[in-house]
Amino acid sequence: MLYRNPSCYRYLNAITGSLSSLTRSLTARRFVDTPSRSRRGRRSRRGRLGGGRCFLSVSLSVALCLGLTLSSRAEWTPRVAVSGTGLFVNDVPIARVKRPLAGLQPAERAAVAAHRLRDVLKEGLSTDQIKIDVQRENRTAQRTRMIPKIIRKTVVQTVTKSVETTVMRTVTQTSYKTVGKGKKKRQKAIRKRVQKPVSVTKQVSSRVPVTISSTIQVPQQYTVTYQVEIGSRLIGRGFVLLTASVEDAKASGKSEPSALTESWAELLRKAVKLPALTISDDGLIVPVKEGRTLKLGGVARGPITVRSEQGEKSPVDVSADPRTGQVTLTGDKVGRDVLFVEREGAQVKVDVNVMAYAAQFQKPQPVIVTGDGVSGEKLAQLAMNSLKAAIQPEPGASVKYDDVEQAPMPEPGQPTAVMVPVSASGPDLLPIKKKIAVPIQRRVLARPEAETLLFSNNPERIEKFQTLYVGRLKGAARLLYHHQSALDTDAWFTAELMNESDEPCEVQVIGGDAGPVRDTVWVGFRVASEFLTAQSSDSGMVVIIPPRSRLALQAVRLPGGLTISGLLELRLLSGSEPLVRVAAEKPGAASALDEVLAPTPLSDAGKQVLADAKKLSEHVYPKPSKKITASYKVGGNFLFLPIGRSPIAAAQGDELLEGNYGVFYDIVLNLENPTAQTDDVRLVFEAAGGMAGAVFEIDGKRSEIPRLAAAAEQTLLTYRMEPGAKKTVRVRTVPLSGSNYPVKLIVRS
Repeated sequence: MLYRNPSCYRYLNAITGSLSSLTRSLTARRFVDTPSRSRRGRRSRRGRLGGGRCFLSVSLSVALCLGLTLSSRAEWTPRVAVSGTGLFVNDVPIARVKRPLAGLQPAERAAVAAHRLRDVLKEGLSTDQIKIDVQRENRTAQRTRMIPKIIRKTVVQTVTKSVETTVMRTVTQTSYKTVGKGKKKRQKAIRKRVQKPVSVTKQVSSRVPVTISSTIQVPQQYTVTYQVEIGSRLIGRGFVLLTASVEDAKASGKSEPSALTESWAELLRKAVKLPALTISDDGLIVPVKEGRTLKLGGVARGPITVRSEQGEKSPVDVSADPRTGQVTLTGDKVGRDVLFVEREGAQVKVDVNVMAYAAQFQKPQPVIVTGDGVSGEKLAQLAMNSLKAAIQPEPGASVKYDDVEQAPMPEPGQPTAVMVPVSASGPDLLPIKKKIAVPIQRRVLARPEAETLLFSNNPERIEKFQTLYVGRLKGAARLLYHHQSALDTDAWFTAELMNESDEPCEVQVIGGDAGPVRDTVWVGFRVASEFLTAQSSDSGMVVIIPPRSRLALQAVRLPGGLTISGLLELRLLSGSEPLVRVAAEKPGAASALDEVLAPTPLSDAGKQVLADAKKLSEHVYPKPSKKITASYKVGGNFLFLPIGRSPIAAAQGDELLEGNYGVFYDIVLNLENPTAQTDDVRLVFEAAGGMAGAVFEIDGKRSEIPRLAAAAEQTLLTYRMEPGAKKTVRVRTVPLSGSNYPVKLIVRS
């Protein structure tokens, strides 16, 4: 097209400039809407007719050239509007015409001014080109003034006026002459006083004749020549835009027309300086999948158009609302772009950088606990693991966790939360820092007895890296593991749950582990003591194993020669039945789990572990509990109750659980004193099979023996029995891993 040719564009601009100058010179007086009162003004009116015809003849050429040169790009022109008799520029009220002039009504005058102002604004109007032109004329007036004339007269008579003068007066004065001191000498001096005349000069008032003067005023006529304003014009780029008459000034409450036009000029300068289009931010970072809003300002109105430098490849989606003047940017993918926002011919540029956060934060899964005995350390670990599972860092990002705030154990049905400060950063990533609330819930669950015992103790000594035990969790089960490393190097010991299905499973876990330590008796005693405490109050946690995932209940480095032991109650609450696996692996192996209670998807190495774990262990023992009822009478034979003597059998195969390790013994003792004497009944523990420890709960009271030499005895509790007294005593114990069972519980008096 013609206007796209640069040489044609320059040529047409030159023609446009020449024609515009010619038009202004021929029509400079065309824009006067106030009749002149001088002969020069009459000549100018005759010139206006010719100028108007010339203006009409040239305007078509100018319009044609402007149409060719400006059609290639829309440019901002301040908006001019008329509302009744009011003139507005960029929504700023410039003037309100209140009186007719030169045959034009106020509304017509406002419309003519708007037309002229639009033409001027199209060519560009700066504030220094806005001026006023005051029209004045000379006038004469006859005025009278009074000239003072002074006439002096001498007054003959004495004027009643006192003046100060000096005269001589003679007065009599008494003097005293005192010789010596004392009262008698003063009295003598008074008797011998001397009186003699003395001449004294004083000032006194006297009346004397004075001369007075009087002044009279004589009237005089004279002629005054002065100037008055007969009008004032608002000028823009040398063109008359609007004229103010004396009547306009009076109607607007101004003293002179120049004051009115000056107020118009100030308002017009203010309106012209208003920016056409502004934006709240010319450089913006937009996170991926998030939106940011830009606020448009300025006086431009109407539809909003946004043009992208990258077009369809833009990494940002844009939407605009002309009613609110807002442009919303939504990050679609990582990248950069330049946006051009246009409105009513005005344009602004925005640099947009779409970036990803260093990490994505999902809502953490609630930490679910049971009972009231979960330690704060365990609670903090569960909260941290839940949070880590909810954070997905971008490649190259690093995540930092602050210490978990302490939270009290919630009441059932009243959830609480712990706040964990988290920050993530990385190269070319948006840093993020938040405090994330991890919900904590306390649930009251059914407390079924363990149906099976999963026993991991074969082999007891670890002589190579291997899977030590694999079992299937069905319903409620008790897991016992006790292993001693015989390796020359460290092993990575793991006890885990493996969910091989496509649906999650939920498991309640009660108990824990102890070690690794060198003392095999103490480690079994420690883990049993903690387990009985947690089991009696049902204090545990609920873990969720996602589909095709693993979760470590224990993951720790096991040095050579040390022993680790664990005793846990596992209750399947929902979902598929997971595998229970105990293994000693090489530290750093691909199949080894590093974090405790943190779900990990099944990797290729994990799938190989799962394939190797298909063969289940035979050490699965049903009904791992024994209930015993016995009676003892004072004076009778001692009562011997062996613990761990009659092994329970495995569910399949010929395996027997020698020592009944991990089996609960619930004993009911009926004590009676049929004698006529008071006597003490003692419950005594005997390490009958060798060195052993023991943990007893007797009528709700804990009695513990960390270690006892072989064949040694220790009294657990003593009861004072009155004659004829009867008493029922309830005892619970469990054979301890690492100790030599069977042992004996002896009742005697």
